[in-house]
Amino acid sequence: MLEKGSTSNPTGNLLVYCHVIGENPFQHGSEVIASNVVVSFLKINENLPVVTFPPVSYDTMDELQEVIYQNSEIYDIAKLPDFRMPSDKDEGNKYLQERMEQYNQFVMKYVELCKSKN
Repeated sequence: MLEKGSTSNPTGNLLVYCHVIGENPFQHGSEVIASNVVVSFLKINENLPVVTFPPVSYDTMDELQEVIYQNSEIYDIAKLPDFRMPSDKDEGNKYLQERMEQYNQFVMKYVELCKSKN
C-alpha cells in the first residue's frame, strides 16, 4: 500500500501521487498529479478527522521529489495507478468519477491504518 512509510506506524501525513499518461486535465503538459491527506490522531468520538487537499500537478517526477525531499521524514508516500484521461468527454467524466472513488477508497484504507495505530 505504501511506497514509503510503515503500515503499522503511519505518520498521518500521506502524500499520494500518480503519473499522467496523455493529457493532464488539471494542468496542460504536467506529468504528475499529487495530493496530500492529513489524518489527525485527536479523535472526535471514535473518528479521526481527515483533511484531503486538492490535487496539484507537477511538470515532472523530479519536481515532486524535490518537494518531498525537503520534508521526507514526515510523509508516508503512496503511488496510485497511472492516470489516463480518455479523449471522449462522456468517457472522461466517467473516468474522473471512477478515479475519485478509487482515491476515496485509498484514503479510507489509510485512515483505517491510522485508527489501528491509535
